[in-house]
Amino acid sequence: MVRILHPFGEVKREMEHSKDGKMDLKMGDIPILSRLIVADENITLNEGTSTSIKIREIYIPEKHIVSIGAYAANKYGHPIAVGGDTHLPLSMDKKVNRAAFTVFLDGKVKKGDLLGFLSLFPVEIVNKNLG
Repeated sequence: MVRILHPFGEVKREMEHSKDGKMDLKMGDIPILSRLIVADENITLNEGTSTSIKIREIYIPEKHIVSIGAYAANKYGHPIAVGGDTHLPLSMDKKVNRAAFTVFLDGKVKKGDLLGFLSLFPVEIVNKNLG
């Protein structure tokens, strides 16, 4: 007999162990901060649209760039960007509290639902001249 296990229990346990939605990783010698993108509101989604969803606040340290994980963590769509109230330069700490979300299927996102993953990579500013 073949038994197929659903990975949701593992994801749920991972989220419970990390109540802040954090998991720190390493790629070689490079530390990577991994953060969960979690809905902070209930919202109805319409297939084929993009919408802004309030998310649990994520802190981004100065001199870190972000990348949204390509793995689809939510069956209704995928976050394509995160942002806050004000754009701040790379040299400053920032917080994001909204996600642009592209919708693939009609449905509802509930407060606390996992939308995706954000990776924060440390960088060094080597040239401040922008043109």
